Amino acid sequence: MTPLKIVAHLKSGFSAKFEFGLAIDSIIAYQVQLNKLGMDDFVLTQQSGQLTPVDDLPIAKEYYGDDWWYQCSRPFFDAKHVMIKHKHRRFNAFEAEMYCHNAKKVETTKGAYKNARLPLKLFITSQVIWYVNGDKAEIEALLKNITHIGANRSCGHGAINHWIVDEHDSLDDCRFRGIVPVDFAKEHNMDGMQMMWAIRPPYTLAENQRLCTITQI
Repeated sequence: MTPLKIVAHLKSGFSAKFEFGLAIDSIIAYQVQLNKLGMDDFVLTQQSGQLTPVDDLPIAKEYYGDDWWYQCSRPFFDAKHVMIKHKHRRFNAFEAEMYCHNAKKVETTKGAYKNARLPLKLFITSQVIWYVNGDKAEIEALLKNITHIGANRSCGHGAINHWIVDEHDSLDDCRFRGIVPVDFAKEHNMDGMQMMWAIRPPYTLAENQRLCTITQI
């Protein structure tokens, strides 16, 4: 494993709820699982919610007591502007009535098909940087197939222009500039805000949640 600097050059910016929410291990895990399962099984697994920890990424692991996470930093970027854009979700009643003659009435004021106006937080920036202790060749091969990052990718947000992966001169940047459990952070004098967050992918898996310190530098 080698300390690396990964740079995603963006076409305009990305969408995310939090500025630290773009986890590079999660981005890489997405492609690893897609390659392993194939598109059909991958989609079914995502939709079923039957997710399991991804423990075979080409990234070194940080072991702490009985716990572990990948040695990678939080994202770093210079946002030129942060804006709120709205996405409108509306059930297509016209096509439903055209093709589903025997369908029951669809409830659009509540539930899964509820019409909604959803706010999207957009960070306008030209690039995002992460520091990762990993296998350069394997990571480059995986990232070349990643075309978008962040939330609301189906809206075109987070479009990638190109990736650059270079060797980096500091392992500390990979280990101590990320999102880690609070006890580990205290032991290594890492400052930052504290909140419940996942320490490894999948980030939506409850068993991966910990009280973490999110570094600010």
